[in-house]
Amino acid sequence: RQSYEAQDYEASVRRFEALVGGSMPRLRSRPLILESRKYLAASYVFLGRRELAETQFEKLVQEDPNYELDPVAFP
Repeated sequence: RQSYEAQDYEASVRRFEALVGGSMPRLRSRPLILESRKYLAASYVFLGRRELAETQFEKLVQEDPNYELDPVAFP
C-alpha cells in the first residue's frame, strides 16, 4: 500500500498482482484479499488500464456483494 500512497502505481500494480493477480490469491485472509483487489483496481485506473481495473472491481464485488468503497478515499 505504500507504493499506492506514494503514487507509484507501477510498483503498486506489481506488488498487488503478486498477491491477488493470479487465478488463486496468494493471500489467505479474506479482508486482505479484498483490500488488495481494491488497491490493485485503483492502481490500474490511475495507469489507464480500465479493463483490468473493471476485472478486479468485479472480482471484489463477487467475493463480497456488500463491499462498499469509501467515497472520500475512492471518489
